[in-house]
Amino acid sequence: MEEMNGIVGSLVDNGEKSHVCTKYRKHLGHNWAFRRDQQAHREDGSSARERPDKCNVCGQCFTQNMALVLHKTLDVGKSHLKGKVSAKCVVKHKKFHTGQEQYRCQECGKCFASSSALVRLKRLHTGEKPHQCQECGKCFAESSALLSHKRVHTREKPYKCQECGKCFAFSSALVRHKRVHTREKPYKCQECGKCFAFSSALVRHKRLHTGEKPYQCQECGKCFAFSSNLASHKRLHTGEKPYKCQECGKCL
Repeated sequence: MEEMNGIVGSLVDNGEKSHVCTKYRKHLGHNWAFRRDQQAHREDGSSARERPDKCNVCGQCFTQNMALVLHKTLDVGKSHLKGKVSAKCVVKHKKFHTGQEQYRCQECGKCFASSSALVRLKRLHTGEKPHQCQECGKCFAESSALLSHKRVHTREKPYKCQECGKCFAFSSALVRHKRVHTREKPYKCQECGKCFAFSSALVRHKRLHTGEKPYQCQECGKCFAFSSNLASHKRLHTGEKPYKCQECGKCL
């Protein structure tokens, strides 16, 4: 962490580059001076074993791989990578390692490392849904949810199963479908040990143990554990007979 603090300290300050020695926090105005200073520290006692991660461009070594990654990304004098990262991005990244959480929700007290995450949480409290579908008018709290919803209208199915070629509009649907091929059943009942491929199937199964019957008939008040049972029961009141025998034509 000390090395990463030193590298982050060499970020752009007011538009000018400042190279900081990671050992003594010494400021060096030029990249060549920065490298020479680091080399001097290594010659003073740091062995190759102590600093196994070496930059293949300038030769600087680091004890932590993350410090090397940051060093390459921060463009110290030369462009080590094609892409460049701003000081803001690196500071934000550091919070994941230090556990620092700067943004707190005044409603529930939950903390976040980024302001955007706090904004998303606030919408749960306020019910705000700023992203509206231009096709049907339905609103969403997240832009990503709107993008997923649009596939209902466009019928786009970008997620394809490599086993059978079947396509899906949502990645979660593909994940569930794959269990048909792998026979994976990750959801286990804690009561009897029976396993299920889908969480919804486990929820329904649990009602056998708890005796819960959340589906009630509005005609007679009778309750059922499953919606399918309620649908069948309702036909007693409506007289509906949707199933027709192909042999004799009788409806059941």
